[in-house]
Amino acid sequence: MTEPTSFVFYSASLVLLDWAQRFLLLSIVGFVVVYALLKWLKPYNTGPVWAVFLGWLFLTSSPLVPGVPQSWMAWTGLSAFILDDPCVMLPVDRVDSLITQSLPFVTNTELLVILWGLISSALLLRIIYKRMSFVGIINKANPVVDPYWLNTVETLRSDYGISRRVYLCHSHSYAAPFTVGYLRPAIFLPSSIVTDLDRETVKVILAHEMAHIARGDDFSVTVQHVFNALFFFNPVVRIAQRNLNDARELDCDCLAVARGKISPRDYGLAMVRVLEYFKGSLTPNVPVAGFLSKDIKCRIHGLMDSRAQQRGWLLSAVLSGAGLLMVSSVLAASKPAPQILPPQHAKALLMQLDPVHPMPGARVTGHLHLGSPLGCLIPERDHYHTGMDLTPQAPGAPVYAIAPGFVSKVLVPAGEYGKLVKIEHKHSIHATYVRLDNVEVKVGQPVGRGQKIGDSGATLVTRHVHFELTRGQDIINPELILAH
Repeated sequence: MTEPTSFVFYSASLVLLDWAQRFLLLSIVGFVVVYALLKWLKPYNTGPVWAVFLGWLFLTSSPLVPGVPQSWMAWTGLSAFILDDPCVMLPVDRVDSLITQSLPFVTNTELLVILWGLISSALLLRIIYKRMSFVGIINKANPVVDPYWLNTVETLRSDYGISRRVYLCHSHSYAAPFTVGYLRPAIFLPSSIVTDLDRETVKVILAHEMAHIARGDDFSVTVQHVFNALFFFNPVVRIAQRNLNDARELDCDCLAVARGKISPRDYGLAMVRVLEYFKGSLTPNVPVAGFLSKDIKCRIHGLMDSRAQQRGWLLSAVLSGAGLLMVSSVLAASKPAPQILPPQHAKALLMQLDPVHPMPGARVTGHLHLGSPLGCLIPERDHYHTGMDLTPQAPGAPVYAIAPGFVSKVLVPAGEYGKLVKIEHKHSIHATYVRLDNVEVKVGQPVGRGQKIGDSGATLVTRHVHFELTRGQDIINPELILAH
């Protein structure tokens, strides 16, 4: 792997891990807010609340969506709690922005991202395989030709206001009813159910499956599966998905009772008869959660007070949305993108600093330039470079502190990028040295002007030193030191 390609992959890995870190932290805090509200309000219909939570979580943690401007939160004194946005961070700062960097099992950032990609891809392929398996069952099944059941489906389709034609089929190849398809929906019934159970029970099953079709659940559940595959590492997502699935089943029960003209008592008895028929053996996951569910008791209780489905869910969704927006304001506010400090201002600051050359005799082989917004989404070496590269005349050249200060960071980034030293000087100016072979200073140690802090240039990876000067989010052109 060439250096530019390696650089791009390493930088992209940092961005993805930072995104995942934000996703985890926001999910934990957001989950506490939502769970507390649901416990307080205790509505039966919690589906919209969990849907709001998952949508908020994706949008707020994504670098593609800007958060609340940091300036809006400055007056609260909570700016210190705001999460770093990888899109507005200097590339070097991304190196130590990850909590995972301190974990003993994270020794290679790129390897961690590759592992995530492999697992996510495997889970996505598993979703496709399952989907195709159920489509295959539908294709091989026999169409239902009994006029009674065809008329029942047509009546339900009219009652639900479904304009699409619904295909009804049966076979012995699968043991549970399920629904597949959005534009061309199909309901599958095991042949044994059609022959062994009474007509009223089968009608309840059909009414439930038609409710899934009327709600377009096949599409929403597929989105859920993809979401779960991409964020498999987050247990909060699984909890939210499970609660969303339970709420969906209860919604379909109540919709079937209302539109299918079935009494709650008959519907509940039908669920019990189906469970007794299968002797408690529940089916594996299907594309759209079918008539069977482990939480039958909760569903029957909800049917007994179906009006509760319409009470509280809107208030819960609004309150949870407001609470999550507050979390966004504090934890996911956007920071201003780094800017290059005007030369005159930068020269005035450096004059007060009176710096020395960090590597006397070294050649400048890389200059400061910014293209796309720090290359956050597609990091390319040619689009941005937030410092200057110094190539020494001989291997193992010494590197010096440019001015008095103290060492704020010493890091060994994951990946073969040498060691990093960051020194804080007066006027809140920070000097960062990357690609060092070895370091002779420690965090918190004061350093003097021209004091040696390490060596560089002894290996292929560290054949040059990357040097940056920053003041807050502003970048100072380090080449101004050379003219000082």
